[in-house]
Amino acid sequence: MKLRTVANPVLAKDIRLEAGGRTFRLKTRSIRLKYDARRSAVRAYKAGAAVTAISPGAASVPVSTSLAVTYRADSLDAFLQDVDRRLHVRTAASG
Repeated sequence: MKLRTVANPVLAKDIRLEAGGRTFRLKTRSIRLKYDARRSAVRAYKAGAAVTAISPGAASVPVSTSLAVTYRADSLDAFLQDVDRRLHVRTAASG
């Protein structure tokens, strides 16, 4: 099974942010969140090479690395600024 078939459905789910007693949803599509297979493979290769360098004669050892993803930082920043603005307006009104 390719990792992409497991990663893509997870990355397609909305991101839920809870703050100030409110829930905000970010559609991953709006920030173009995507799994980067090439960078993930390079990370895994480097992690495996590092283990091999430490113990050259050892049998293959499983390694764990984080998935590499790409996203539009400007879109994420806009979402976070909107959340911040909404929370400050509510705080000012209730205070």
